[in-house]
Amino acid sequence: MLPAFIHLRALAAVMEEGGVRSASARLGISHSAVSRSLSEIEAVVGVPVTRRRNQGRKIELTPEGRLLANAAVSAMAGLEAAVAAISRPRSRNGVVINTTSSFASRWLFPRMLEHKQALSGIDVSVTISRDVAAPQTQGADLSIRFGPGPWPEAGAMALCNDLLLPVASPGYLRSLPPGTGIGAMRLLHDRDPGAQWRDWMRAYGLGDSDAGSGLQFDSGDIVLRAAECGEGVALARLSMIRDSLQAGLLVAPFGDKALERPNSIWLVQNPGTATRGPVSRVADWLRRVLAEESLRPIPVTPLAIGGAWGYLGRNSGAD
Repeated sequence: MLPAFIHLRALAAVMEEGGVRSASARLGISHSAVSRSLSEIEAVVGVPVTRRRNQGRKIELTPEGRLLANAAVSAMAGLEAAVAAISRPRSRNGVVINTTSSFASRWLFPRMLEHKQALSGIDVSVTISRDVAAPQTQGADLSIRFGPGPWPEAGAMALCNDLLLPVASPGYLRSLPPGTGIGAMRLLHDRDPGAQWRDWMRAYGLGDSDAGSGLQFDSGDIVLRAAECGEGVALARLSMIRDSLQAGLLVAPFGDKALERPNSIWLVQNPGTATRGPVSRVADWLRRVLAEESLRPIPVTPLAIGGAWGYLGRNSGAD
């Protein structure tokens, strides 16, 4: 059970304003109303969300209260963004695509620039979200999702397969001693449940005891940027790294030893706008370009790793 939104708003204001009195002034309600909201929250969650500071009259949030307040602030920011998205004026030729920041920066924006002629006359806007929600609730015409599906929406369709591929910068690989195996490399991780090291290691008979070691990052784009900067080896979707492989920013130390992810990229359409001409054109363009790219070979550049190109051993110097 969740506390009422009005009470969560009061808690967030107390955190941001530093006290009940300042929060009440910001919200335009009485001091006692804010205090009641805090009491209502505590009754629902079963733990204190505030405490007296140094036995005085002023209060501060407990760790639990701060955790809940931060979540409330994030939720309200999301609501404000959604209201702005659905209420802003849209041109007759406007199309809004919702996707992740990684896909937008690593695939979508470069392809939009490359295929300007195919999108001529269409104003494509991009919104960013990790949440899996119907596009109409996000003010979008099209949503691009990742995972095996199937998704519940009637307008969902699989666009293409994808591959998971270990990649690193040339500089990082050249810094490794001869005979370095995957078990001695620094692994880079993100939150994508479909791109986990344990799956790739199991597929190549390496077990997964070391699959959780290494550095953790919050998004795929940050992981890939870290890999490009020489921080270690990332396990990435080919759709996200094709450009970096072709540019030589990343290389595949184990060649084409990839893990297939069937029906990995999906397009979900807003039923209210799916028949609009510009939306149909953008949807067709996404299907065509992703399908074409999925058929291309992996851009593999030979690079000696201390004289042991493609070595999959777990430990440095092992057979």
